[in-house]
Amino acid sequence: MSNRLLSMLVASAALGFAISPAESKTVIQVMHQGDPDTVSACGAVAKRFEEANPDVDIELIYAPHDAYNEKFSAAVMSKQMPDIVELDAPFLANYVWSGYLQKIKPLIDPGVLDDMTDSNIAQGTYPVDEELYALGLTDSSVVLYGNKKYLEAIGARIPKSVDDAWTREEFEGYLEKLSNLEDVKWPIDTFRGYGIKTEWITYAYSPILQSPGCDLIDRKTWKSVGTLDSEPCVDALRLMQTWVKNGWVVPQSSGTNQFYAEGHPAALALGGHWVYAEAAASMKDDIVVMPLPKFGPKGASPNGTWIWAITTASQQVSKTAIARPPHPAYPMITSTFMQAVDEIFNGGDVKTALTAAAENIDEDVEDNDGYPPFDEQQ
Repeated sequence: MSNRLLSMLVASAALGFAISPAESKTVIQVMHQGDPDTVSACGAVAKRFEEANPDVDIELIYAPHDAYNEKFSAAVMSKQMPDIVELDAPFLANYVWSGYLQKIKPLIDPGVLDDMTDSNIAQGTYPVDEELYALGLTDSSVVLYGNKKYLEAIGARIPKSVDDAWTREEFEGYLEKLSNLEDVKWPIDTFRGYGIKTEWITYAYSPILQSPGCDLIDRKTWKSVGTLDSEPCVDALRLMQTWVKNGWVVPQSSGTNQFYAEGHPAALALGGHWVYAEAAASMKDDIVVMPLPKFGPKGASPNGTWIWAITTASQQVSKTAIARPPHPAYPMITSTFMQAVDEIFNGGDVKTALTAAAENIDEDVEDNDGYPPFDEQQ
């Protein structure tokens, strides 16, 4: 389906549009990110499309994952937005509110939409007008990976379903027991090595706040003070800070993977679905996939991934065919939250860091007059 969707976004304008041989080719710019395999796949799709549509040239514009949003912002400022753009799903509300994206549902084959999950459709839908502005090739989430050998060594219970997830008490008890195993250097890898220039911290750590009942921002009033720095959030981040202080968490300096690295020094991992293939190849039958623990009365897990959209700058529309908070302030929400977590993990006061983050978020909302019409959605 991925090839079909990407080709459709590029191809929709070709319907009813003809170019005579004397006319120059239409150039469609596509801005994207991704690992080498993804980049190669995008190139192959573009080549096949050009072969089938000789009147169109596809210009692929690659931007590194960690600098992608900055490069897109630079394109906006220089009035050189591409025709098609890839974006991380939680940034959709900001992009639509800012006038960067156009509706795409009329350009997409209904069969493609019918084949997608509700969450995939939701991540590309703007909550104000409930219109579709982007689509993803997949959806994503985060799970708890485990090394069965280590878990059996401490007598840990292996959850069989989401309803059977570990409780907070079980999880912390297992972390302590794992820390005493000779072959375990760290009980858990939370992939801190991804750093604070990606969405990882906001994406993966938010469920630990949401499970006990708090959030990054109140999704009715769109105020962060009183929510992000509420006692459940402070308690959740204080809990994670304790794991770090105890030496249970792989430090950022040790890179992005110690779970399935040589020797398997980490017993657990808070990882995305994309980790599974490499981890399974390395660990064989020792890999276990489990739901995230319940740190409160309910389970929580994230969703939302990179999605494709057509910009309002495109002149070739006939040729181009618990999520994180869906709000225009999201760029500020995620950046301030990640900075707060980084400060907390480095020993900072939890309440102080979260209050400062919440105040920065609210200041951004106020500076933009509430991001109308979001200011009316209460």
